[in-house]
Amino acid sequence: MKKKTIFFIIYLIFTMVSAFPASASADDVPKVNADIKVYDYAELLTEDQEKQLALKAKDILARHNIDIAIVTVNTTNGLSSTEYADDFYDYNPFGYGNDASGLLMLINMEEREVALSTTGNAITIFTDRNINSLLDEIYSDLGQGDYFKASNIFLSESERYISKWEFQQKPFREKYTVFHILFFSLFFGFGAGGFITFILFIFSKKSISGKPHMSTYQDNFELTTRRDNFLSTNTTRSAIPKNVSSSGSSRSGGSTTHTSSSGRTHGGGSRKF
Repeated sequence: MKKKTIFFIIYLIFTMVSAFPASASADDVPKVNADIKVYDYAELLTEDQEKQLALKAKDILARHNIDIAIVTVNTTNGLSSTEYADDFYDYNPFGYGNDASGLLMLINMEEREVALSTTGNAITIFTDRNINSLLDEIYSDLGQGDYFKASNIFLSESERYISKWEFQQKPFREKYTVFHILFFSLFFGFGAGGFITFILFIFSKKSISGKPHMSTYQDNFELTTRRDNFLSTNTTRSAIPKNVSSSGSSRSGGSTTHTSSSGRTHGGGSRKF
């Protein structure tokens, strides 16, 4: 009787554990060589197209220290597109530096969905606004089945955002040379001087025009007397309310983040096509 009870308890425990979905793990994504950069498991690209995209992705990494990869799949093994993209990045040796900075685009044909996953510095570079703009750029081509063009635009636009961010991080003296500063100074100096000269010319034309003769006013001349008597004064005061700023407001222009199954912080976004 006791053995039956023990087996029954074990059976219940096994049934309860099986009822819960398995959490994401390293086994849910394939192990790859992170140097390849393009992984076309859904076979949406030709071999030559894969090579072109991979070379472009490697150039971006070399020039900007931001890793970038493209993955296409027919199934995500029960994971969402975002979870799969995060895990593919985390459980393979992607990323630059200690914070594994990089960006991955997943094309999930099972759900007809594209997901972008950012890590490290890429979270700062690719804000929510930039992610949405990037998805806007590739949405049409994905919907039309031109996956090579969409992937190429993804790489080009990603590098543009990275370059823009790098420029903004530079000190003022590195952004602009002495020639640039001199050119802008002269341009705006002459521009402002020309505008002031134009205004003075317009008003001077009006001021030097002939004064009207006294006879112009003789027909309508009338002298009147006016007197104002001061009676009293009354002063009122009202308090001007101070501006009260609310606390806890979110910073605009930032990135929404989440934690993947590996415990790493990611940004990004996704969209159906």
